[in-house]
Amino acid sequence: MTTRPTTRIALLLSLAAAAALASRVQAQADATPASRPLRATDEAVIRALAAARPTTPVELVKAARIILDLGQPALAKPFVQKLAGAKLDDEACAALVDEVGSAVLLRLARDPALAPVAGQFCNATLDGAQRHARDPARLAALVKQLAGAAPYEEATIIAALRPGADASALALITALADNGRAAEHPAIVRALIELGKVASGPLVALLGSRDAQLVAHAAQILGELDDPSIAGHLLGPALAADSPAEVSAAARAALDNYFGRVPTNDQALAILLRKGQRSLDFVKHPERNLPSDVDPAPLVWQWDDAKKKLTGARVTPALAEVIMAVGSLADARRVAPANADVRRLYLAALAEAIAYAGDSPAVAARVDQAKDLLAQANLLELQDLLSYSLAEDRPAAATVAARLLGESENVDLLYAHSPQGSALARALLHPSRDLRFAALEAIMRLNPRSPYPGAGVVAETLEYFARSTGFPKALVAAADATEAGRLAGLLAEQGYEPDIAVDATSMLRMARASTDYEVIFVDSALALPSSAQLLQRLRSDSRLARIPLAVVSMADEFPQVERVARRYPLCMAVMRVHNAPAMQFELNRLLQRSGRVVVPGEVRREQGIKALEWIAALASERQQIYDTRRLDLAVIGSLDTPGMTEAAIATLGRLDTNRAQRALVDLASRPTAALAARQESARAFADSVARRGTLLTSEEIARQYDRYNASEHYDADTQTVLADILDVIEARAKADWLALEQNDSPTP
Repeated sequence: MTTRPTTRIALLLSLAAAAALASRVQAQADATPASRPLRATDEAVIRALAAARPTTPVELVKAARIILDLGQPALAKPFVQKLAGAKLDDEACAALVDEVGSAVLLRLARDPALAPVAGQFCNATLDGAQRHARDPARLAALVKQLAGAAPYEEATIIAALRPGADASALALITALADNGRAAEHPAIVRALIELGKVASGPLVALLGSRDAQLVAHAAQILGELDDPSIAGHLLGPALAADSPAEVSAAARAALDNYFGRVPTNDQALAILLRKGQRSLDFVKHPERNLPSDVDPAPLVWQWDDAKKKLTGARVTPALAEVIMAVGSLADARRVAPANADVRRLYLAALAEAIAYAGDSPAVAARVDQAKDLLAQANLLELQDLLSYSLAEDRPAAATVAARLLGESENVDLLYAHSPQGSALARALLHPSRDLRFAALEAIMRLNPRSPYPGAGVVAETLEYFARSTGFPKALVAAADATEAGRLAGLLAEQGYEPDIAVDATSMLRMARASTDYEVIFVDSALALPSSAQLLQRLRSDSRLARIPLAVVSMADEFPQVERVARRYPLCMAVMRVHNAPAMQFELNRLLQRSGRVVVPGEVRREQGIKALEWIAALASERQQIYDTRRLDLAVIGSLDTPGMTEAAIATLGRLDTNRAQRALVDLASRPTAALAARQESARAFADSVARRGTLLTSEEIARQYDRYNASEHYDADTQTVLADILDVIEARAKADWLALEQNDSPTP
C-alpha cells in the first residue's frame, strides 16, 4: 500500500523534531544556522526527506524549514527551487501562509544561501495572500453570508473577514449604508464590532454623513470598540443642537460606555478645541516632527453621501493632522456655533487643509468642501483670518487667506487705519516665500490707484521675486577655504550650484543677494563664536529665516553644536561629512525636518516670471505708487536665466532707464545669444527710445558704432540687428535735432 505524501511528510516532521530538538534548538527563530559537517542523525533525516519526495507547497516549505534547523541551508535549495516553480494563485498563497505561518516564509527569505529565489517566492506568496484577504468580491460574498447565519456560522464568517482588516470594514459598511439590506444590518453591526479597532477610521468617516440612521449605526459601533482615542469624534454628534435625535442618543450612549457619563457642552468644547489646536500645532513647526515619530503615509477615510461610497487615501502626516483638526473644530462649531474664537480657528483649519492638500486628487472632495465652506466667510472674517494666521505664525493658512482677499476685488481693504498697514501689506514681510508671493499677487490683483500704508514694501518684494532663477543653489560658509570647497563639491554632486563664503559678513551679504538658496551649510567655527550671533542673524532676517540651515561640526564638539542648533528653527547639527552618500543622507535629514519650506525650483522660476510681468505692467501705467525704475538691476539679472529671458526683455523695454537700454543693446549685440532674443531686445530698445528718447551715454553710443563696424564677418541677421539699433539711435537724434531747430526758430 502506497503511503500518501502528506502522511510521509508528517511522519518525517515528527522524526526531524525528535532527532533535532535535543541538540539543535535555535537560539532565535529568525537566525540562520551556519553550515556544519553532517552528523549521522542529520544525514538520516535529510535522506528520509528526499525519499519522501515532497511536492505540495506546504510539504516543500516544511522540508526546507527542517533542513535549515539542521544547519544545512545549501541542502534546502532544491526544495526552495521547486517552490519557486510553483504557480500559486492568491487563494493558494493564502492557504500556504495560513498553514505554515509568515514567520517561516520570512526565515527562508532571509537566508543568504537561498537568495534570491526564496525571497522572491516569499514576497510573491505574502502579496498573494494579502490580495486574497482584501479581495472585494470575496469580502462582499462573505458579508452576504451573514444574513440568516447561525451564531457559529457567523463566528466563522467573521474569522474569515478578519484578515481583510480595513478592507473588510469597507465591505461591511457598504452593506450597512444600503437601506435595502436593513434585515442584514444587525449582523453587520455585530461583525464590525468584532473587527475591532481596524474599523474605527472608516466608522469615524461615517459620522459626517447626512444619513441619520447610518450615523447612528456608526456611533453605536464606535461605542463598543473599546478605543477611547475615538471618543472625541462622538462629542459633536452627541451634543450639537442640530444633531438628529437618533444620532444624539446613539452618540450619548457610546460616550457613556467610555466615560460612564456624557461630558457637558463646556467640557466637550474644551476637549474639541484642544484636539484641534494640537493637530494644527503639529504642522506649525514641521521641523519638530521627525519622520520616525509618525506614520509617513497615514490613511484617511472619506464618505461620499451622494455615491454612498467610502474611500481611503494615503496622505502626508501634516495633511492627516489638518484633516483631523478640521473635523474636531467642525464639531466644536456645532457645539458652540456663536463662539467667534472657534469660528476663527475653524476657518484657519479649512485654509490649512486647502494649502496642505494642494492638487492631490486623493482628497479632492475634502478640498472642494473646504473651499466651499471658506467661500462663505465674509471679507472681515478673511481679514481677521489673515491677521490671526500672521500673529500665530501659520503661513499656510495665511497664504490661502491672502489669495481669497485678492479675489475679493475690494481694494479698500488695503487702506487700513493702522501704522502697520493692512494684513496683506504685513504679509509681504513674512519669512514664508509662498505667503509673500500670495500677498503680492493679491495686491497686484486689487490694483490700487493711490498710495496706501505699507506700499513701500511692494517694490522690494517685486525685486526679490524678479531675482529668482529657479536653479537649486546652496551656500557654504567656512573660515577654512579648503573645507568650504570640499563641502561645496559634495553639494555639487547632489545637484546644487554651490557658492562659498569664508567669513560671516560675506556669507550674510551673499545670502541676502540670492533668492534661490535651498540650503545653507555653515562650519561651526563660524557659527558658534560670539554666542552664535551668526545663527541669530540668519534666523532674524525674514529673507533668510526659512532656509534650512546645517551647522557642520567635528565629532568632539557635536554635542555642543547640537545644543545650540536646537535653539533655532529649521536648524540642525551635522557631523562633518566626507563622501557623497553621507552628504545625501544629511541633506535628506535636513530637508525632511524642514517640511514644506523649500519651494521647488520650477515654482520659483514661475514666480520670477510673474514678478517681471507685474513690473512691466506697473511701469507701463506710469503710476505714482511704486518706483519701478530702481528695479532695473534685478530685471537685468534675469536676462540670461533660461525661461525668463523673454519676460526680462519685455520688462526692460518698459522701464526706460539708462541701465535698461544699455542691457537691451548689449544683449542684442551679443553674437552668442539666440537670434530671436537679440531681435526682441532690439525691438524693446526701439520702443523705449520712442517713449523716452535715447538714454545711452555718448560713450555707449560710440561703442555701438564700433560693434557694427566690427560685424563685417558676422552673419546677415546679426548685421541687420546691429544696423536696426543704430537706425533707431540716429532717427531719434534727427527727430530731436529737428525739434530743437523748430524751438529755436523765430516766431513769424
